[in-house]
Amino acid sequence: MYYENTKPIPVPESSEKGKVIVAKTTGYVYLQTGYEWDAAKKQPIYKRTTIGKIVAGDSSQMYFSPNYEEIFGVVDIEVCELRKKYGTRELKLAGKYNISLSFAPFAVVEAACEKAGCLAPLKRVFPKKWRLILGLCVHAIADESTTSQSFPGWCFTNYCGINRVIADSEISKLYQFIYDNRGDIQVFSHLYQKEYNERFPSNQRRAVGFDSTNQNYGGDGIPFAKRGHPKIDVGLPIINTAMMVDEKTGIPLWYEHFDGSLNDKTQNPFSLKKAVNLGFKKLFVVYDRGYYSEEDIIALEKLKETEFGVLCSDGVDWVEDLIREHGKDIKDQQMYYVPDENVYANVYEVKPFEKNGNENTYYAYLFYDSERASDERDTIHDVVSYHWNLASSRKRYSEKMASEYASKGIIVVKTQKDPETGKNFQLLEDTQMIQSLLDMKGFFVMISTTKLTPHDAICFVRQRDTSEKAFARMMKHFHLRTTGRHKKDTYVGMMFLSFIALICLSSFQYFEKPYLHAVTSRTTATVFAELEKYQMIWNEKEGVWEPEYAMNKDQKDICGYLDLSEEQLQQKIDHVKMKSSASKGAEDDYGDDNDS
Repeated sequence: MYYENTKPIPVPESSEKGKVIVAKTTGYVYLQTGYEWDAAKKQPIYKRTTIGKIVAGDSSQMYFSPNYEEIFGVVDIEVCELRKKYGTRELKLAGKYNISLSFAPFAVVEAACEKAGCLAPLKRVFPKKWRLILGLCVHAIADESTTSQSFPGWCFTNYCGINRVIADSEISKLYQFIYDNRGDIQVFSHLYQKEYNERFPSNQRRAVGFDSTNQNYGGDGIPFAKRGHPKIDVGLPIINTAMMVDEKTGIPLWYEHFDGSLNDKTQNPFSLKKAVNLGFKKLFVVYDRGYYSEEDIIALEKLKETEFGVLCSDGVDWVEDLIREHGKDIKDQQMYYVPDENVYANVYEVKPFEKNGNENTYYAYLFYDSERASDERDTIHDVVSYHWNLASSRKRYSEKMASEYASKGIIVVKTQKDPETGKNFQLLEDTQMIQSLLDMKGFFVMISTTKLTPHDAICFVRQRDTSEKAFARMMKHFHLRTTGRHKKDTYVGMMFLSFIALICLSSFQYFEKPYLHAVTSRTTATVFAELEKYQMIWNEKEGVWEPEYAMNKDQKDICGYLDLSEEQLQQKIDHVKMKSSASKGAEDDYGDDNDS
């Protein structure tokens, strides 16, 4: 890069600084400061730095580059002084903010945090730290990273509610502070559930998804990192994380970490009881098929404070019997149609474990989804076709082969050897078995001890994937499949911050759902890229920050779903007060005087 819009200067002469060389073809001017000998090629490798470019028509003059000033000194004193005020590079070296800062990402994350009922508890429990916590959350969401080392540099171009640039050491001290005061995490959870219930009232029962995942851990400083049953096995100890998510909104409500050697099902009653003790009442907890077993369901029954529903595994005898007996009764029958969810549903009383001496009666919710049936039937035909081709490639009949393909809907019949192909078998479709498989498709079952309407039951089931999506966001968006922390102290602090960031992110996606779903190409990342264009700039004459540009339509629409108008953003910018340089050490007060 060279400054063609500056006044040209004379091409310098060779001196003790190095030899000046002008490239005849390109016109670039280089300073050669030495060379190294390449033994393999038997030739010198010169050390050259570009310092400018020749002015067209005058080989004695050149436009200088930034490298020239670093080597030969300042050329234009006035430019140098102005650059101290506005130059991004100079401002960073001086520990100052850039002259222009992205503002909207912070504004919408703060608004989402407030609308979910998370912001007020954060302020109450961490009155001197909440701004730094929220600032790191904004960074994690907008930059899709939890790498705290990049946070101070990110602050130079993004406003995140903090009045100065934060040093790395302060972030480490924040994690340590959270660990030292880890009881405050439970205090926060108590206050958060109250605030959340006020913003998302539930008159009867709140449906929540309960699930767990794990992280791989390569260190030895976290005592509950143990060998277990990892989702992704890379041969490392794991840390398990359980989380409870509101099925309606997809917003996380509670989380905990537990020993990696413990089975999810074993820990489940203990985790859920902790959540109930925090004040979460009238819960209907939905579990996926991984929690289906007689032992697990009996354990869930003992948790009197909560109701539950468990999706039943495929291939369970009583489930298949239920579908065969009652599937034809509800399939495509108007009286069992639930229009909101486009399914057919009914409820039946069953005794699934009576063969084991358990005479308890449960409610089985039988659902039929025609769209799901169509997709699953196509899969069956594809699977049969796949195995047919595999069987056709065999050379000779065997009893093992016949048994293997019998379960695939293919009958293998032994014949005389064909002189042309050399095969001694014939393939036939087992139409009766294939039809039986087709008839079972589209049906699924949830078992519960609670009597619900079919409409309520399918609503709970349909929303089941929200908790799975929350875990996906946590692990992928925040890069948490493998933890990078090697101390329990910083791990606890970082994971609490990640949980707060997930609340903010999930809340943002919930309130922005109409905008995100209006155009298929819109994603959270593209929305934040649009928001980053809304910036504020320092008005030195007035001594205030102000918007650099007016908001465009997309930015107005995005902010509108969070009840943020352009005028409100202007007022927020008017209250921004920032120090000009980075702090040398940790401070307790990260905000301006307006903490309301």
